[in-house]
Amino acid sequence: MPSSSRRAPKIPPSRYLDLGGRVHYREWPGPDGLTIVCVHALGRNHLSWVGPSPALSRHGRMLALDLPGYGLSPRSGRRGTVEAQQSLLHQFLDATTTGPVVLVGESLGGAVGARQAAHDPERIAGLVLVSSYLPPVFGGWRSPAVVSGLVLERLGEVGRVLVDVPLDAIVPQVGRIPLSEEVAKEAAAMQRAQPRGLDALLTDAEALGSLVRLSAIVSRAHAMFDAIRCPVLLLHGEADAEVPAVWARAAAAAHPDWELHVMREVGHICDLDDPGAWASLATRWLQGTVVPALDAARSLS
Repeated sequence: MPSSSRRAPKIPPSRYLDLGGRVHYREWPGPDGLTIVCVHALGRNHLSWVGPSPALSRHGRMLALDLPGYGLSPRSGRRGTVEAQQSLLHQFLDATTTGPVVLVGESLGGAVGARQAAHDPERIAGLVLVSSYLPPVFGGWRSPAVVSGLVLERLGEVGRVLVDVPLDAIVPQVGRIPLSEEVAKEAAAMQRAQPRGLDALLTDAEALGSLVRLSAIVSRAHAMFDAIRCPVLLLHGEADAEVPAVWARAAAAAHPDWELHVMREVGHICDLDDPGAWASLATRWLQGTVVPALDAARSLS
């Protein structure tokens, strides 16, 4: 039996593609026949998916990319809007996948994944929306204070100087679980290799602006989600102050075939607040909903 020191690292090596500029990603091996592609939240990166990677990769090969302007994917003149990031995601899928794909998107990544699923029904076999942007219940963005807090949060210590109250008072964060030593080490190395500067802030601002524009005409937001034809799993925090849980409940009510789980005492970033709970729900849904549907489709072909 190999010693623990010889076991494969939890975080696999970096890979890069040229898609109008470098795009960084990591790949976790898994069973053939399905690829799970994870799309991170605004201001975050591929390391969001290290925690749930053992559970998700049991059901398929797993890829986690850095969208342009995040992580180790430089902006390189590319825009940060939902539309631009979805176009990049489409190119990424063309370059890295050949069969059915399940998209897992968190927050901004949920909007990007939803748009991709709506435009790519033949390839996308399932969609997991984790703390995702969803159509507003009453129209418009939830609160200017939340949008301002999000922008200031991306400025790090500079942002903290610009406000007189802790950022957690604007964008509450519930029960944050500390990063593992391995992830913290990778995050520090990534920050040294590609610090978040003005380009990153511009990418964030463009992403937020595109979400606000999408929310301004609520029928457009509904049309994007109504066009999704694959199975959908909604995972949302009850204490989410950025995308209220009532939006998730409304989306589930409008789409009775979607599966919804609202997690108590969990805020906006589920992978930090309770990664074990949502990963268990996601893998159970993959096993019970997506895999049987794929098996049935293959038996008919």
